[in-house]
Amino acid sequence: MSGSNLREYRQQLLENVSREILEIGFGTGLNLSHYPKTVTKITTVDPNPGMQKLA
Repeated sequence: MSGSNLREYRQQLLENVSREILEIGFGTGLNLSHYPKTVTKITTVDPNPGMQKLA
C-alpha cells in the first residue's frame, strides 16, 4: 500500500480536503503526510486493535 503509484493517488485524493476529517481504516497512517494544512482535526478509527501501535 506504500508504492509510488498509491502515494500519488493519496496525494491527489486528499489535496482538496479541509477542516475536520474522519478516516475509517486508518491502518499505519500512510495518509497523514498527504493531508493539507487546511485540515484542522483528524479523527481515526481502525477495527484492527494492533494497528494503533503501528500508527
